[in-house]
Amino acid sequence: MKLNFFIAIFFLSNIIISQSSNNVVLNFSNIKNNKGYLRIGLYKDDFSFKKENPFFTKSFKKENIIDGKLSFNMNLKSGIYGIAFLDDENENGEMDYSFFIPQEGFGFSNYIHSGLQKPDFDEFKFTVSKNKSTSINLVVKYY
Repeated sequence: MKLNFFIAIFFLSNIIISQSSNNVVLNFSNIKNNKGYLRIGLYKDDFSFKKENPFFTKSFKKENIIDGKLSFNMNLKSGIYGIAFLDDENENGEMDYSFFIPQEGFGFSNYIHSGLQKPDFDEFKFTVSKNKSTSINLVVKYY
């Protein structure tokens, strides 16, 4: 009897969680090869972005690239977010530099980066709305 109760609680909690999450499609483009991982950091505000302290991180293997493009699905609660990402070709978990110039690809959600300074959070934030699928474009920038 106790087992049935816990199974019912488990299924109900999954239903509640799935109802509070919304589908977000991450569309990466301009990927130059299939080496390494795409590593994303998900931010909720400018303060955490400036401190480089994402509330969520995830790595995606670059196995199925077609014409420099790759897509992944995520589930997020309704809210405002921003994504910063790294094309970590050598799989060391960090951006590599040479004379202060990034040696690996990087980018931000719905934002085409130019220059060497980071954008403000407001420039690459996006909104996830309840019961609505959201599509985010992530263009990889290489120097």
